[in-house]
Amino acid sequence: YQMVKAGLDQQELGMTLSVKAQIENQNADFTADIAVTQVGNHKVSVITENDRTLYFCDDVVYVENGDAFRLNAAAPDYAGLMDQVLELSKDVQMDARQTVATITAEGDQAVQMVGLLMPSVQGLLPQQLRLTVELVTQDEVLTQIQFTGAGNLDDSVKTPFSLSAQLQLQPQPPQVTIPTAVSRNILYGTG
Repeated sequence: YQMVKAGLDQQELGMTLSVKAQIENQNADFTADIAVTQVGNHKVSVITENDRTLYFCDDVVYVENGDAFRLNAAAPDYAGLMDQVLELSKDVQMDARQTVATITAEGDQAVQMVGLLMPSVQGLLPQQLRLTVELVTQDEVLTQIQFTGAGNLDDSVKTPFSLSAQLQLQPQPPQVTIPTAVSRNILYGTG
C-alpha cells in the first residue's frame, strides 16, 4: 500500500491512460495524457485527449477560456482512478521482490472505475461487475496500473462488453501550464 500511496499521492504527477474497450462489436478505444498539478491549494487534473485539453478541479470542468461546467460522464476526470486504486489497495502487501500485485474490484468500486474508463455505458453497468486491477512496480516504484474486465450491460439485450486499460505513470511529472483564465476561475471564481 505504501508503494501505491507514494506513486499516486503526489502534488504533481504525469500519466498516460490507454483504453481498449469493446461494446458488442464496436470499439471504444482512446488514449489520454493526464497531469496533476496545484493551483493555489487546489489539486487540478489536466487531461488531453484528441487534441482537446480540459482542466478539472473540485467536480468542475474548465475549458481553456476559463468557462466552467459541472463534471459529467461526457468529460470524465480520469485522474479520479488514482483515488479509487488507492482505496482499493489499502490491504495490499507487496515486498521488494514482488513486481505485480493483483486486486479484484467488485460491486460499486468496479462500477465507478469502469464508469470512468467507459463513460458512454456508465449508466448501464451491472452491480455484480468485477474488474481485475494489477499494480506493476519496478525497483519498488509503481510504474503502471492495468485494468481488465468484461460482462454484460444492464440493457434490454444484455449487450456484451470488454475492457483493457493501462495507466502508465511517468517517472517525472510533465511541465504543465494552466491558462490564466482557468487559474483565475479556480482561485477566485471569476473568468
